[in-house]
Amino acid sequence: MTGDGRPDMVIREADRLYVYPHNGSTTANPWTSRYDTGTVGWSNASKLLLADVTGDGRPDIVSVRTDTPDPSSLWVYPHNGATGTAAGWNAPYYTGLFGWNIANWLALVDVTGDGRPDMVARLDDGGLWMYPHNGQTGTAASWMDRKLAGVTWSGATGLLIGNVTGRGRPDLVVRESTGALTVHPAGDSTGPVPAPFSAGTGWNLADVMLLANVTGSGRPDIVVRDASGNLWVYPHNGSATANPWTTRFGAGGGWNVATAMML
Repeated sequence: MTGDGRPDMVIREADRLYVYPHNGSTTANPWTSRYDTGTVGWSNASKLLLADVTGDGRPDIVSVRTDTPDPSSLWVYPHNGATGTAAGWNAPYYTGLFGWNIANWLALVDVTGDGRPDMVARLDDGGLWMYPHNGQTGTAASWMDRKLAGVTWSGATGLLIGNVTGRGRPDLVVRESTGALTVHPAGDSTGPVPAPFSAGTGWNLADVMLLANVTGSGRPDIVVRDASGNLWVYPHNGSATANPWTTRFGAGGGWNVATAMML
């Protein structure tokens, strides 16, 4: 976000967005201070996502808005190009896409391998769909017609997606109602799809789960907020076939002020 290559935490508190710059720590709380982006109106978003949609190498915000004539319309707020505490977002543009209230989970990740963030959505019936990025840059960037990506995820109480196994593909991480976490490796054209494997139990402690390379290892760590508002980082331990998140360290308390959190 701020241009130093580290994952900054962005939260919505009330109607405003705040950025917590990563302080460089890999073993203790990396988000110890914050700045106000100076923008309001974010309470009108039912979903907020962070990714480089416009192709300038900086994270834009994607918002599903509830305050527009088209219901649940999709808007992109391009990064303003600034660094440090001046980093923020410009006025949005409308993608022309609406009806995103059919999805109860959204994520932005490169599924197609073109280096651009595709939209992955789970619908209320449990179906998983992928909307490919259209390959455009700037305010022409958007998403194309969807493709079915799975139909069995209605029982999941949490979903994450990222390159967990180190194979360069977006693996799906699924939390069941029991609190059990399972990694479902993505398939590719090189051979059979690797079998799913367990990533431990007890994950129902989390009311927010995020996946990002927080510790600088190049692998995705899990960040969770518990019901008391405490934040925890579970560093990826390098395993590609067994639970990669077996230890944790604290990242402070009071995070229950956030009604949305992004990395």
